[in-house]
Amino acid sequence: MIAGIIASILAAGGGPTDTGWVASQSIVDQGDVFEAWSNLANAEDNGAGNQPTGTFATNAVGDGSYTNTIYCTDFAFAVPSGATIDGIEIRQRLKSAGSNDVIRTTAYVLLNSVESGTGAYDNGSISGTVTDYDSGGASSLLGTSPTAGDGTASTDVNNSGFGVALQYLEDDEGGSTVSLDAVFIKVHYTT
Repeated sequence: MIAGIIASILAAGGGPTDTGWVASQSIVDQGDVFEAWSNLANAEDNGAGNQPTGTFATNAVGDGSYTNTIYCTDFAFAVPSGATIDGIEIRQRLKSAGSNDVIRTTAYVLLNSVESGTGAYDNGSISGTVTDYDSGGASSLLGTSPTAGDGTASTDVNNSGFGVALQYLEDDEGGSTVSLDAVFIKVHYTT
């Protein structure tokens, strides 16, 4: 009997779900007077889906310096109009030239390509091997109030300007290179 009730709820739609991990199709260096990025197209979705591509966007960041902020957008979400956005997860797949010498500083949600909310302050070190770093969660909106609709509203997760702003800090002596393989977002919602 319980299985039948669950099946009828699922068949009727509704309940919590998510988009799965979706990769950014556009990554842009904001040129904010820090260290510039190279080869950003290497970290954009190139049809590899959620798999490591082995090619990287890189930033040779100097000792005690920040990387330029990058805006990762155009995730091509199709969250049903009127759905309630419950949470946002951000995944950064990257490595640094030396283990633990670069810190993930901030990750801000972008609504219509504008930094919004409180951001996710990781302050965690980046490994010398390619690793996935997740922030946010199924019930975390990171201080934002996103909506779901037809992609035209400035707060809409389906808008091509929805995404994440990322920046990194080199905290070791001598500088390092940050290598970014991909950036993903998963949107949790209820219909």
